[in-house]
Amino acid sequence: MSYLSDIKLDDRNLPPPTSEIEQERKVAIFDLLEKNTFELPEKVTNGRIPGPFNLNLAIKDKRL
Repeated sequence: MSYLSDIKLDDRNLPPPTSEIEQERKVAIFDLLEKNTFELPEKVTNGRIPGPFNLNLAIKDKRL
């Protein structure tokens, strides 16, 4: 099983978040990191156990 070890949100192109939005982001990221596991298809891993992974998120052209 693989898992995420870090999640970063690139919010440079977004308006400054309110303190409420910032707290919601922190809680969401914490929850994702706390309980996450997944499997990648064999053709992707070539028999190796990959990970942990870092996830970088950004919004570009109104898409996440």
